[in-house]
Amino acid sequence: ERAMPRAASADAVMPTLLAQALTVPPAPPPPPPPPPTTTTSAPSWADPVTEEERVEWSRVNMCEENGNWHVRGSAYSGGLGISEANWVRYGGQRDFGPEWAATPDEQIVVAMRIQPYPPDQHGCTGGW
Repeated sequence: ERAMPRAASADAVMPTLLAQALTVPPAPPPPPPPPPTTTTSAPSWADPVTEEERVEWSRVNMCEENGNWHVRGSAYSGGLGISEANWVRYGGQRDFGPEWAATPDEQIVVAMRIQPYPPDQHGCTGGW
């Protein structure tokens, strides 16, 4: 007569279950976060500078900073030779950040707050 297999005891089953649980592969790590965006976006403000104003203020830039709009100086920065005090006073820092990093049109906007028309640059005889 054939003997029926005996039921496994709880003591014999536990090590087997424990071994199976320990051999389950770990879950894959979460995906890395997306890289920070480095693209520049269009300004979130409506640029009020006209082409005519841009040409006129570019003459000031040529006289003041020889065409460089991103000069970093201790007293005057940017392309129009605006003092840091005036840049802050007329909202440049608040609206656009440091003057040397502002776009030409952003610098022109602040300059037009200081004086609506560019200074006469015929002869290039000094700054503001």
